[in-house]
Amino acid sequence: MIPGPLVFTEKADVIYGLFVALILTQVFIFIIGFTLARYLARISLIPNEIIVPAVIVVSLLGSYAIRNMIIDIFLTVAFGFLGFIMKKAGFNPIPLILGLVLGRWLRGTSTGPS
Repeated sequence: MIPGPLVFTEKADVIYGLFVALILTQVFIFIIGFTLARYLARISLIPNEIIVPAVIVVSLLGSYAIRNMIIDIFLTVAFGFLGFIMKKAGFNPIPLILGLVLGRWLRGTSTGPS
């Protein structure tokens, strides 16, 4: 399927099927969310002594799972420590995160003029 203005005429059955699936998904998510909201809200009552280590473990597992390299765990810890130091020094770490995520040098290309 080639995207463009003709996709609605050439592949109408696929596109409208996708739209119907998205609408049905939203309806089901609303129903499930509405019925489970009171139970899921109890997660906020779990003490920080349990939540914080769980979030750290899941974050480290996620960083390892991307490429199956132990260096990714060390990088996660290092940048977490850098963010902690920046927070203590009064700097906002959000620009650093945006720069790392959106920066072209992470993808192996230079940011300078070519």
